[in-house]
Amino acid sequence: MTNWRDEALCRQVDGNLWFPEKGASNKPAKRICNTPCPSRIECLDYALTTGQGFGVWGGLSAAERKDMGMRDFNRERRAERAARLVAGGVEIARIAEIIGVTERTVARDLAQIRREA
Repeated sequence: MTNWRDEALCRQVDGNLWFPEKGASNKPAKRICNTPCPSRIECLDYALTTGQGFGVWGGLSAAERKDMGMRDFNRERRAERAARLVAGGVEIARIAEIIGVTERTVARDLAQIRREA
């Protein structure tokens, strides 16, 4: 099985491009991510799941990832993401932090998925 990192376009260029100095542009890294990179979604998911606080991951800067949280996703996708994280052993409190909602919302989303299954 191939790891998403093995197919990522970022492996073909200088890794420092994804961690620009403060005040430097991150546009070159974003351009590569959006070429489209075959690993972009997995990369972004990794960054959100592990709380990467620096660099460009999946075509988004740390600030964009923080702003995004999961507001741009509908409730169903948010719930599916929470279920995947729970299955991966991530605690509810951490899921809430990653997604940008309350623990109560995560619990409610997970309960909805269980009812629908």
